[in-house]
Amino acid sequence: MATLKIDNLYFNFQKAIAAEKYDDWIHYRTVWNKHGNQKAVDVVAMRRQANPAAVYLIEAKDFRQLTGEPNRLHVAGLAEDVLKKVQGTLAGLAHAADFATADTEREHAARAMNARTRRVVLHVEPYDRNGRYTRLFPANFPANVFQKLKQLVRAVDSNPLLVNMSNCARLNLPWTVSKFYNTKIG
Repeated sequence: MATLKIDNLYFNFQKAIAAEKYDDWIHYRTVWNKHGNQKAVDVVAMRRQANPAAVYLIEAKDFRQLTGEPNRLHVAGLAEDVLKKVQGTLAGLAHAADFATADTEREHAARAMNARTRRVVLHVEPYDRNGRYTRLFPANFPANVFQKLKQLVRAVDSNPLLVNMSNCARLNLPWTVSKFYNTKIG
């Protein structure tokens, strides 16, 4: 079982799933994003087979604990940001499938590009309604983001997913998500 830590979340993938933090790849950091102007999703995941049925392009946002006021443009433009990350990731995967020097990255990219379906997944842990930045996260924030995301990524995935820790299992996704607990003592 692969476990990936994204922000303060642990993504626990089933054994049959190959999942990697795409923006940690050598190819992404040293070639594709060498100048820092490419965006990428957090995770690229799919079944461990030559031609998987679906590849999951997962972007995670954890708004539960904010250390400062979030940038209004990042919050309001979340769906647009995900679109740019998906587009950048797909272009980067296509390049990595041909040119990545690390065999594992090249093979993972090739399998991702061979997938019959591309699924866009935005994992958002909501901000506490009683916090001081509630004006940036109104009650309809998830619905608004989902509606905008659905419009923007239609060419890639006509039915994107907006998920959180509580609904991953209900949606029968091949992973679960749990909180990261800081266990520092003293």
